Amino acid sequence: MEVTIARRDSRRAPGLLVHRTDVPSEDRRVLRGIPATSVARTLIDLATCLDEDQLAIVVEDAWWRKLAAPDWVERRLGKLARGRDGAKALRRVLADCRRRGVPLESALEVRLWRLLKRSRLRLPELGYPFADDFGQPGRIDFAYPGHQLAVEADGYGTHGDREAFERDRVRYARLAALGWRVLPVTWRQVDERPAKVVERIRRALQITTAGLDRLRRHDNALRLLSSGAR
Repeated sequence: MEVTIARRDSRRAPGLLVHRTDVPSEDRRVLRGIPATSVARTLIDLATCLDEDQLAIVVEDAWWRKLAAPDWVERRLGKLARGRDGAKALRRVLADCRRRGVPLESALEVRLWRLLKRSRLRLPELGYPFADDFGQPGRIDFAYPGHQLAVEADGYGTHGDREAFERDRVRYARLAALGWRVLPVTWRQVDERPAKVVERIRRALQITTAGLDRLRRHDNALRLLSSGAR
């Protein structure tokens, strides 16, 4: 366990990693009677010890839970960043948040998004809405609407119980009935074979493009036949 105390405090305790620094009042909170750092300050401190993917996951989670908006973290970072490890990585993560404007909802979505950003694929639309007559309007995790390709972050942590399994299968069936191709991506695939994940998405985009081209040619041929018959 790690704790942060004032520089002037010399106390030690077995089993604790003690950090000594001055914490401004803006960065202090009290939770159930226990002094703590604010969420924004905690994220800034975590930037010194997490890699960028891990850092992005905790930043997105805090944003999605409405605990710390990227703009506020950026403002606090501006006050504290001089000579601080991890500041550049945190700024890159925050810049990506600002460009998107909406938080990612799970650790798997964060890792998949960052994998797609590192690839040469065109980036998908996030949280793309869809609707039909079979249920409430839904959203696609990562959508390529022009190709009708839905890439879904299929994490066991959020989809592992029976109810979630059934709900997701119905959702995938609804998308298929609307003409969408659904490509699920799991944590293990992103973790162990990221290049194959990118290649599958690339091929799915190519196949979908080819299929759409065939449909367009078929529709054009039907229109020509119809106009000739008249």
